[in-house]
Amino acid sequence: MDPTLQSLVLHRPLSLRVLHPGLSLRQDISWVANSDLADPRPFLSPGQVLLTTGRQFADWTGQQPFDEYVANLAADGIVGIGFGTEIFVTGTPPELITACQTADMSLIEVPYDTPFIAIIRWISDAIASKAKARAEWGRNAQSSISLTVIKGNGVDGVLAELARQLTARVCIIEANGRLAKSFGGSPTAAGKEATQDRTPVQNLAQALMAEATRLLGNKRRAGSSLSTDGTESVFQTLGEQNAMFGVLSVSGPDRFDRAAMAVITTAVALCEISFRDDAERATERMTAQSGVLAMLLEGHYDAAREFPPLGDSWLPRTPTLCFAVIGGGANRSNSVEAALRETPAMARIERLVACHDDDLVLVFANTHRRQVANFLAQGGMRAGLSGAVPPHKARQGLDQAVMALSSARDDVAVVDWGDANIKGFWELLDREELADYATLRLAALKDRPDGDELITFARAWFAHNCNGDAAAKEVGLHRHVLRNRLELIESTLGLTLSTFEGRAELWALLSTAP
Repeated sequence: MDPTLQSLVLHRPLSLRVLHPGLSLRQDISWVANSDLADPRPFLSPGQVLLTTGRQFADWTGQQPFDEYVANLAADGIVGIGFGTEIFVTGTPPELITACQTADMSLIEVPYDTPFIAIIRWISDAIASKAKARAEWGRNAQSSISLTVIKGNGVDGVLAELARQLTARVCIIEANGRLAKSFGGSPTAAGKEATQDRTPVQNLAQALMAEATRLLGNKRRAGSSLSTDGTESVFQTLGEQNAMFGVLSVSGPDRFDRAAMAVITTAVALCEISFRDDAERATERMTAQSGVLAMLLEGHYDAAREFPPLGDSWLPRTPTLCFAVIGGGANRSNSVEAALRETPAMARIERLVACHDDDLVLVFANTHRRQVANFLAQGGMRAGLSGAVPPHKARQGLDQAVMALSSARDDVAVVDWGDANIKGFWELLDREELADYATLRLAALKDRPDGDELITFARAWFAHNCNGDAAAKEVGLHRHVLRNRLELIESTLGLTLSTFEGRAELWALLSTAP
């Protein structure tokens, strides 16, 4: 605890006496200075106590100079005045007492037998004692936080202990802007005024997310601090440059001193180590889970079912399975698995979570279809759900979910196989690869001076179901001229348009070419 005027006066060997308690008797003292200058302010700092013997008062007459002297000191943040008696003035000048009462400045009387150096030494020792105690607290706090890692409590243990040691709120905001973890209560003091029709807690949450998003957007290691509605917050990115996995924020009612910042720095380092370890274990676990999925798809359900549970992911025992494929989910498998654990309705459901190509696959009992669909929709994920399939038709279920995913749109992000609006054969093919092939195949035709015209004639011919008379009429040619143009297309592309295969290939090329 910092020394105060009250604790200074209570130190009996100094024999100090309070002449006016003022507003600052219990305020922390940062230092004690002595000066007999008429205006010592250039040599003082806020939070200090001024000791004076009053030599400067010798030429002062009336109350006004004393009032100005004390008012100026109060305006500069001086917390109290200690007057040394019997040096130049007998007793404490009544004008000084009156001025301190007017400004409500704390005033103590220092007897002749108490040297100023004794007061300064006591304050110095008290400040040093506080610094030593604070440093000791910091070392103990760092040891306590480190011990949580040794015990295997991981990131959650580090954050919970950090919140306890600092009596603060500690949060992890992931790289995608999601509040992933939060420990400790709200640090916002009761009675603070809300702004913009929001409570202080809402203002703080919004400010934390905005600052974390700003730091993550820089894609480099950085730290910052922020004051919001009477709450002090510090931030530190987690991860390497261009590979950030989140931001740690710590919020409390007071600014964090050097000892607290050292504890936070230790927690940041331990979090990064734990995150890397967790990521490595998650990668190993996901590889094993994907191996279980591969066994299932190959028809080895019983063997896959016997595979020991991997954390909270395992293949359910059920007569009918359902598959959910989350588009691009393989890149955020950790956050999806965390959301599954944190959602009460999903935490109790047996499911296998695995990667398949770039997608994330959930395998679960068909009886839980509705809960899973709600979870996916509420999480804002693009996903496809299969129909109910027996375990030995797992491949069919996965294919259905993939095809349902292909029908997902912005307004309908989660698509059930039974409701999927699959437009037909072309929706099941990779249109991008077909377009590239069609472009190459039609290049010889397009390179001709009349290539675009020939393609127009061919499209008209197909539009009229290969009826030459109707197509010729549409494009303004004689039917024999149109026939000659079709023969040019045949020779250029090496097709026989009198056969179904030839016509089908040309139609496919024209249908998929960009």
